Amino acid sequence: MKSTEIYQMKRNLLTFLEKLTKGLSKPRKKFYNDILYGMSKAQNTLLSDIARALEEKIDLQYTIKRLSRNATEENDLKQIHQNYLNNLKTAIPDNPLVIVDESEIVKPYAEKMEDLVLVRDASKNVPEKGYPTLNFSMATPKTKHPLQLYNHLYSSKEEDFQLEKTRTMTLSSLRILYTILNCIIGHYSLAIEKNIARLNYHYCE
Repeated sequence: MKSTEIYQMKRNLLTFLEKLTKGLSKPRKKFYNDILYGMSKAQNTLLSDIARALEEKIDLQYTIKRLSRNATEENDLKQIHQNYLNNLKTAIPDNPLVIVDESEIVKPYAEKMEDLVLVRDASKNVPEKGYPTLNFSMATPKTKHPLQLYNHLYSSKEEDFQLEKTRTMTLSSLRILYTILNCIIGHYSLAIEKNIARLNYHYCE
């Protein structure tokens, strides 16, 4: 990337991150700034490449350890998600279409990622290593792609995994979704993938 493109990308990203990390401590704001800018510049999610992209004037291993240590903290994720939803309000049209579906993240070349399971690669219609996901998104004419509202990744190899637990998680996520929709949207149309609809949950209106 050209230096002018990198500068513009970083400026736009930092403007967005200022809204996304509102209410967080300075160290946590710095972590999110570093990790997202590093991913954007490196064009991948490998921690070592993210650290290199930051070009800090310290030993690379110190940067990697700092990012890794901060990545294990999850206490501020709810605040991040709420800030994200608050910023979505400006892109929400009247009566938007909200889509609820199950999908997958495919990792065909992964060997050491934890709790990998077989999922069906929808693009090739074949079994492949990866993780199932539960996704809530919103279609809007103001953006080229659907806006993500909520995503959850899980694995049947997780410790104490139970199918009923997954159903409970799905219903809990749906309740969270309806609370979000009713608070920030009001009126909307809902499209639910049939496997989720089989849970026989009484959907809120």
